[in-house]
Amino acid sequence: MKMMHAAAMMGIMGLVGASASTAHAGLCVTFDPGIYAPYDNAQAEVIWIGSQSAIPGMLQWIDPSLPAAELDLWNNSAPSGESSILPRLFDEGERIDFRYEILGGLDALATDIEGDWPQFDVDDTDPLNIIVALSDVRSEECAKDYDSAVFRVVFTRPDVPAPGALALLGFGGMLGTKRRR
Repeated sequence: MKMMHAAAMMGIMGLVGASASTAHAGLCVTFDPGIYAPYDNAQAEVIWIGSQSAIPGMLQWIDPSLPAAELDLWNNSAPSGESSILPRLFDEGERIDFRYEILGGLDALATDIEGDWPQFDVDDTDPLNIIVALSDVRSEECAKDYDSAVFRVVFTRPDVPAPGALALLGFGGMLGTKRRR
């Protein structure tokens, strides 16, 4: 079962990379690869799809509340399906940025640096399930492979107790108060 899941994920990577390469082949398209929270109190889960790069790299979340601070999520040899929930909630329209460091100090690419934008391909047709692919090789021809790191950002609302559960808690509190009298 795991082998079928891994094969399916690699197939998705190939499709994302192939369509991205075709879309950008020969033409340097620069667009903002920013990822934005679709609603208030959005929880963001980052799910690793995979990498076909032989060059070791580390995916990081850029924490805007701490200048020059990144949270390491995982390296590009992590198994498909690894996930991490970012440690805070996001407001509607708030930007979420990522950094990919090519280990060994070779290079670093970030979604918040305009010069790095051509290195990223973002599919945000479903604003609750965004796919990000990046190329770790800079090229003047803009022919990118977009398979160095592929991950998803999935937005959900954090678990909130159901109204019935809150009512039971309140009712239990009232019973406890009456007994004390």
